[in-house]
Amino acid sequence: MNPLERFSEKPFRAMIEDVGSHDYCLYEKGERLPGDVLKPSLNIDYYNSVLAGTGCSGDSYIITYDNNSPDIVIPKGSPLVVLRLLRYDSGHDNYGPHYNATDQLFFPSKSGDIYRLVRSHPPDHFKTITGSSTLISVADAYNLPVQKKGPVELGVYGGSMGSGLDY
Repeated sequence: MNPLERFSEKPFRAMIEDVGSHDYCLYEKGERLPGDVLKPSLNIDYYNSVLAGTGCSGDSYIITYDNNSPDIVIPKGSPLVVLRLLRYDSGHDNYGPHYNATDQLFFPSKSGDIYRLVRSHPPDHFKTITGSSTLISVADAYNLPVQKKGPVELGVYGGSMGSGLDY
């Protein structure tokens, strides 16, 4: 997957509507995800939980992807969606059972396109926990909010989305 790609406006708007403006939602494996169309494109059955949060850009931002592409401008006040995808990994390369986190940021550009920016290895990408861990232990490891839905500030200040919002 290319770390920066165009994304369809319809599922972007559906994610904001499903999660709510300036809210977060925690989705467990098997639950319908915001925007619904994410399931096939992200192989979401492979993930154990998803934390989705919405907000807006506090300022204008410029993303320079590479020297061959034009800069992407995110206008001030643009709606944003952050997804934290948490999945179980039974172990590899001398690592025991652990969880991995992947962050995705969805945003509109000044040109009118919607983009998805993927960060496969955020600072808290790898968390060692036992093979018999439950969603509660994953919630503890990643500082997920206790409530399944609430204002996004609870997710951000609790630490669960902190690295997800720090691109």
